[in-house]
Amino acid sequence: MARPGEYILSVLNGEMAGHVVALDRETLTIGRNAANDLCLPLDPRISRWHAQLTVTPEGIVLEDRNSGNGTWVGSTRVYTPVTLPPGAQVRVGRTWLQLDLVAPEPAPEVDVSGQIVWVEEDEDYVETTEEPAESVVYPVEPDRPSAAALVDAEELRRRLHAFEVVSVALGSTLDMETVLYALLDTVMQVMKADRGFLLLVDEETGEPVPRVVRQQTAEEDGPMQISRHIVDRALERRAAIQTSDAMHDRRFREMDSVVGFQIRSAACVPILRGERVLGAVYLDTTSASKVFSKADLEMLTSLANQAAIAIENARLYTDLREAYDDLRAAQEQILRTEKLSTIGALSASIAHDMGNVVTPLMPLVRLLLRTCEPDTDLAEMTERQMHRLSAMITRLRSFSRPSSIERGPVDIHEVLEETTKLLQTEANHRGVELAREYADGLPPVLGDAQELDRVFLNIILNGIQAAPEGEGKVTVRTETDEGEVAISVIDNGPGIPEDVLPHLFEPLFTTKEGGTGLGLFSCKRIVEDEHNGSIEIDTRPEGGTTVTVRLAQAEPPEDSRPTDDDLDE
Repeated sequence: MARPGEYILSVLNGEMAGHVVALDRETLTIGRNAANDLCLPLDPRISRWHAQLTVTPEGIVLEDRNSGNGTWVGSTRVYTPVTLPPGAQVRVGRTWLQLDLVAPEPAPEVDVSGQIVWVEEDEDYVETTEEPAESVVYPVEPDRPSAAALVDAEELRRRLHAFEVVSVALGSTLDMETVLYALLDTVMQVMKADRGFLLLVDEETGEPVPRVVRQQTAEEDGPMQISRHIVDRALERRAAIQTSDAMHDRRFREMDSVVGFQIRSAACVPILRGERVLGAVYLDTTSASKVFSKADLEMLTSLANQAAIAIENARLYTDLREAYDDLRAAQEQILRTEKLSTIGALSASIAHDMGNVVTPLMPLVRLLLRTCEPDTDLAEMTERQMHRLSAMITRLRSFSRPSSIERGPVDIHEVLEETTKLLQTEANHRGVELAREYADGLPPVLGDAQELDRVFLNIILNGIQAAPEGEGKVTVRTETDEGEVAISVIDNGPGIPEDVLPHLFEPLFTTKEGGTGLGLFSCKRIVEDEHNGSIEIDTRPEGGTTVTVRLAQAEPPEDSRPTDDDLDE
């Protein structure tokens, strides 16, 4: 079981979905071999020793171990060690993993409140002018400890140790729940208390609410009792209260909470910050050998004043973090909305201008083709490109008015052939070889041919433009992969800079002079949103980039599926 502050790695899909392993060691290995810390034997695309995670002071570092199919962060393959943020998703083979930071378990107020019972004592029992010699009630200065009497060296060392322990505990975090747990646990340790209650005043109701409850001795039968009057008295009078012998103290001896739990010594100190009462710390013991002294009360008062600063800082940090998260989410939403709005307006404008050109051009081209009697292949290609322009105008308009597409079986090789024929002239002009490596018997994919044509037109053109002129090469490769068809476009260009990779699919982001930043954004939308596929980028440090599109295979038509009669034959 992972502890708060540790990282965990969760399996998100496949046969082992839901499996979780804690990063409670320096290095965690991943692979199909049983000796790995995370063994994934059911994914054949995972290597025996595939990848590893290393816990470093800077964070969790992911490293591929020369696996056959690579290690991916999101849509990007990694070749060099990379530091992962919490929430990062990693793919090994076909298995997705997610790295998360284990947050401290909160202490739900309702659960803690259920552990105690407020005891409403009759005030006649506690209001008295007599103060036993062994008891103390005195006001607390909110921003500085009370003046303590001279103490011996041993007591001074104990106090200094207590302040040091509490300072370290409170200074290690700004999370509110962690601060509260650290405070009460540390105070009970240095004060040797049997029971402890940490209460915070609800800012809306003004009522003290228990947030942390601790008990060192054996569990009580039922909820623990605590005197409401003692807590209210400490909060209202801003006074620290202590008794060395509650059973004989006239203020407390007839209280149900004191009698019921046989309390011998008790101390309650308010937590003050300026003029504000933040809460209180209440401690008690049942053993005659554990008696709180005036020195203990003074030390507890000083610790409470120190804790008040940590609690106030934790509250401010929590409020600031929530405000920052809300602001960041709002900014991201505004930015995305503005980008999409810009894309919609830009696309509508381009579509309008293109429509004004293409609409009268189409009949003129058809008339010209009939008059000139050109080569049949050239005429067909020209006709197809005119239809492509018309479809492109429709799709540009869809950025501002989204429309649904109709998917059906598509021969991906036919789509790729049409695309590569169109781009062959561009490749020849740049001196780039455009190669094809098609798999035999490739099944059809489920999709829209025109939309997929747009995808591969963008990707292949990017590859041609990235390849070195005169000696460049772009290879279009197809293969089947466990129910999917994978189409890869491989170029021998310089690769994609590491700082550019995270932004490749963002709308309006481009590194090309005169680019629009809509190409890969459109490709991702078509592949993932409209075809339920995936698009991956594999760029190598030594150069070269592979863009792979994975699409689902189309189900065979009803009339092509074997019937019972066919099976009988």
